[in-house]
Amino acid sequence: MRTLTWLLFLGLLFQNWSGFPAAQASQQAACSVPSGFSVRFHPDDELRAGDMVSIEVSATRRGIDFSKQTVYVDWKTQSLGKAGFGNTGNGSFNAILQWVWDTKGLSPGIYQLTFTIQPAGITWTQTVTLNDP
Repeated sequence: MRTLTWLLFLGLLFQNWSGFPAAQASQQAACSVPSGFSVRFHPDDELRAGDMVSIEVSATRRGIDFSKQTVYVDWKTQSLGKAGFGNTGNGSFNAILQWVWDTKGLSPGIYQLTFTIQPAGITWTQTVTLNDP
């Protein structure tokens, strides 16, 4: 499991260095990520119905010990997964939920995911668009 996480992390570093864009989640004004957090979805490029989706949550918010926090991601009443945060060494923390959302059988369209950070009690929703396969 550690090897897979490491490989995903290396892939993300290459992506940042190479300039390839990550998949972007469309967001409505009422469904924005709180200050000090960012969310990236993988695979890169557009998310498509049928993809196995990984989610990366980054945190730089001050005043929270992220080494003691866990992010939970839900779709409707279904738990997609959870992950603890790891220190990246540059003042931020990352939580990687690898291959947690199997969109096989879902129609293209707009989906609302709920993110919760516990025990800090931070929650937000984010709109994600699944495109045609």
